[in-house]
Amino acid sequence: MNAIELKNVSFGYDGTPVLSDVSLEIPQGAFAGLIGPNGGGKSTLLKLVLGLLEPDSGSVELFGKPVSRSRGLAGYVPQFANFRKDFPISALDCVALGGKGSLFILPGERKRRLKEAAELLEAFDLSGIADRQISALSGGQLQRVLIARALMGSPKILLMDEPTANVDSHAEHCLFEILRELNKKLTIVLVSHDVGFISEYVSTVFCLNRRLVAHPTSAAEGELLHELYGDQMRRILHDGGHHHHGEEA
Repeated sequence: MNAIELKNVSFGYDGTPVLSDVSLEIPQGAFAGLIGPNGGGKSTLLKLVLGLLEPDSGSVELFGKPVSRSRGLAGYVPQFANFRKDFPISALDCVALGGKGSLFILPGERKRRLKEAAELLEAFDLSGIADRQISALSGGQLQRVLIARALMGSPKILLMDEPTANVDSHAEHCLFEILRELNKKLTIVLVSHDVGFISEYVSTVFCLNRRLVAHPTSAAEGELLHELYGDQMRRILHDGGHHHHGEEA
């Protein structure tokens, strides 16, 4: 069964196309990478999978069901650089706010959530920083806190937007070890500009480039990809089910 399936999805903001006729299938248990230049539609695609946006045309399904009927099946780790690290909240409370239904928490539910959050922090070897403000955490610690937060409620899919940005090589290696273990139970989709990271670790890669909507010539596509990724592109096996402006990737 496919964990994620997009069928002929198009989407735009205020009449400006961002995704055009995108179709892809990500099987259950896959570790998939999504690459492409800034503004290529990668974050938009994740928001469509999360149900935060609705496609202008086409459909998005999780495990064979429309996204509207699949709430809670996908956990999300936002772009590290865009996360408000100065927000006055402890690591434990940050994790506890993850998962569906986190905006309105009944008193009894809060106790259960804090227990689950504490267990997740322990699983990530972070029990010692549970009461620490997130602004005081190192980059690697905060990244693990955000992953733990995304796992609240036991989702079946983990979506990560640029998880290796702004972390050092040691933290990146630790992150991969975590993801490799999580992939035994979860389907993972990871957005990244780090093609070396993607091609070395993931099982499937999709290349998404919004600019092909405005510049559809195959020559522009080849020149652009070579400029962005150079010889590294040889390491990536493009999935034949993913389309760029009507052409096979």
